[in-house]
Amino acid sequence: MIKNKIFIFLFLVLVVNQNLFSKEFKSKHGFSITYPNNWYFTNDIENFNSIYDAEEVGGNHFSIYNYDFSKIEYGSEVFEGNHLKLEVNIFKFKEKTFKNWLSKMKDSNEKIFSISDVVIGKRIFYQVNSMIENLEYVVFYFQIKTYIISFVFYPQEEKKHLKVIKEIIKTFEFKK
Repeated sequence: MIKNKIFIFLFLVLVVNQNLFSKEFKSKHGFSITYPNNWYFTNDIENFNSIYDAEEVGGNHFSIYNYDFSKIEYGSEVFEGNHLKLEVNIFKFKEKTFKNWLSKMKDSNEKIFSISDVVIGKRIFYQVNSMIENLEYVVFYFQIKTYIISFVFYPQEEKKHLKVIKEIIKTFEFKK
């Protein structure tokens, strides 16, 4: 009887988790990501013929939110309560090493505290802990072929939400 209850419980957990992550975005550029069905999605990258073209003008990104961003006036984004945003950027990788690339990409005001390896799903990411103008940031990067993908979430103070952010990151696929 206990085995049946455990099986039913595990089955329900799987069904609930699958339903929570039921929205999927598939890009014409060869990547996809799945996110919770009650979250929102915006992107600039689909407006360009290539990732390289998008990167040239800063359009090489998309964002996933757990709140309705359309109700927020442009430029006045304030994170209240449980508001979360995951921003994903895709860069052409043109350097010999990740650290060389990062040193060229970082903001001149940015101070990097540490770079470490972290496993999310089946991938090894570089976790970069840094500070820009007294704000701490954690960014997850991974390299796939000739691309670097970055994942940054806001607000950074809300470490309690890191689990759901990592669950979304695990679904990212890139078949370029």
